[in-house]
Amino acid sequence: MAQPQTKPAPTRAAAAGDWVARIAFAEESPAQLELRAALRRIAQHLEPLPDPLAPPERQEVMDILNRRESVLHQHVHTFYTQGLERLARADLGRGNAFETIFEHARFLDELLRFAFETSLDELPWHVALQKISAERELAFNRSLLPQKEQKLEQMRSVRRRMAEDHPDADPEELAYFANIEATLEKELADVRRSVARIEAQLPV
Repeated sequence: MAQPQTKPAPTRAAAAGDWVARIAFAEESPAQLELRAALRRIAQHLEPLPDPLAPPERQEVMDILNRRESVLHQHVHTFYTQGLERLARADLGRGNAFETIFEHARFLDELLRFAFETSLDELPWHVALQKISAERELAFNRSLLPQKEQKLEQMRSVRRRMAEDHPDADPEELAYFANIEATLEKELADVRRSVARIEAQLPV
């Protein structure tokens, strides 16, 4: 008489595959929805972003973003620390390592999603601040160009006159003025590169 076939015990690989499938195809669980609700409560502590239709002064925008960052760091740090402690306590009574990995992955996924969405909300203001800073830097560098060009032309005129009026001038003295001219040329080239770099970054 044939003996009944016994179902083999699942291997580690099969168990791992089962939990990978759970991560890939799992529906939103009550625990996941609870995580999102807790993160939304953190968002309620954040100062509202300015109205884009009536933007405040640059310094006020920077102050708002800095305060939001400080509050966010404080609450997210607490949320992260308490979350890890809760997961560690749950791990003590759990015999499945893959379930532990799944819970940790879900916790970190929700936290990273919240951080990304919050950063995305603030992104237009960070871009606007960077644009203002770039425009100021561009205006400053453009204002330097005439000064640098004038100084360089004056030094070249001095060297030309020295060569014409004093053909037997001390070589060390000539080298001194040549070094000054080379320094001025480098400074002018640096400013021109800065202007070109910022112009390429700013929208037309």
